[in-house]
Amino acid sequence: IYLFCITNISNFITNILALMKSPVSVTLIILSIVLLTSAYHFRWKNEQWKYAVHTDAYSYNRYFFMIFIFQEFDDDKDNPDVIKYFIGIALFYASFFFLVCAGSFIFGLPVDGYSFLFPVFTSIGIIFYLIVGLYFLSRFLSYYFARAWIICTLLCTIAFGTMAFFYTVNAPGWAHIVAFSVVCFLLYHLKKIAVDFNKGSIVAILVSSSLLFFIRPSDIIILVIAPFLATDFKAFFAILKRVFSEKKTLLLGGILALIPLICQLSIYKGYRDEFFVWSYTKEKFDFLHPEVIKVLFGYEKGLFIYTPICFIALLGLIRLFKINRFLFTGIILYSLLNIYIISSWWCWNYGCIYGPRVFIEHYPLFFLLLGFLLDSLNRLLKTALIACIVLLS
Repeated sequence: IYLFCITNISNFITNILALMKSPVSVTLIILSIVLLTSAYHFRWKNEQWKYAVHTDAYSYNRYFFMIFIFQEFDDDKDNPDVIKYFIGIALFYASFFFLVCAGSFIFGLPVDGYSFLFPVFTSIGIIFYLIVGLYFLSRFLSYYFARAWIICTLLCTIAFGTMAFFYTVNAPGWAHIVAFSVVCFLLYHLKKIAVDFNKGSIVAILVSSSLLFFIRPSDIIILVIAPFLATDFKAFFAILKRVFSEKKTLLLGGILALIPLICQLSIYKGYRDEFFVWSYTKEKFDFLHPEVIKVLFGYEKGLFIYTPICFIALLGLIRLFKINRFLFTGIILYSLLNIYIISSWWCWNYGCIYGPRVFIEHYPLFFLLLGFLLDSLNRLLKTALIACIVLLS
């Protein structure tokens, strides 16, 4: 036992020292510490934890309350509506929920979903998923940028210069940070399979696409960019041909991808005795009247008003047009479709909470463009741009 402990401690220290040699790893460690400290200051101490999880985030937790704590579905008289949101976020928080139940039992706290550890671990969980998302984003960006300082700058800018900070620290438990993490993971494997074909990425793409749909269905639009991560359409169709030849891998990925669907249908069957329920009732898209100007430039929730760094990032399109017109075309197509879909929702401002939250999961491609901009400037303009980023943050 002694030799086992010494060996594992030695390996642990070796791994930590190896991580410390990577600027990206050091950046992620520092971001984790800063975000945890911020969460303690804004959401844990002085009983602020009581108000940390609310509105949409509370609805995601209702799945746990019904199934594991109360062990029955909501009464039709008290709460006649099924949970509006899909089960995806609940699946991601499940491990943290079970840890909290065990911790609450050990420390003698009520296992009711409302005691101290429940909102705190929701907060820790959202920080975890942001860091995981930033890690896979760094892996994705490394295909385009050789210099680590560019990637580190982009990670810090996302953490402190966008809505991501608010929805990680001030409003934990919402869907957007988890969706951001899944999008980063998906983009990494879409690029990886284009560069170095492997079976693992096939399974990862199928499962993460399914999970993304059951987090926020409209976010599946990110798959539009998939063909443009290859060198050209010919290369993309060659990759597709190889993918469809891996029948066993596709079968495994398909079975795993069905898990969120089976969970969702089971919930509906238990709730309403029906397998298919439209939980959004009267809410819908109005594709004939998209509020594009308000969504992008409106003072109420405009993307470029609340996150001006995203507007500056668009200048990276100039550099991208020069070096990779195929990817340029894909990003333009994806961005136009995404903005159109977001702007067509009946409630274009997505409720009375801070900023344009629905763009958080779509930051990766904005910051890919910002990376191209940073990579193309001379030293003086880079310094000016970084100073601008700091001020806008």
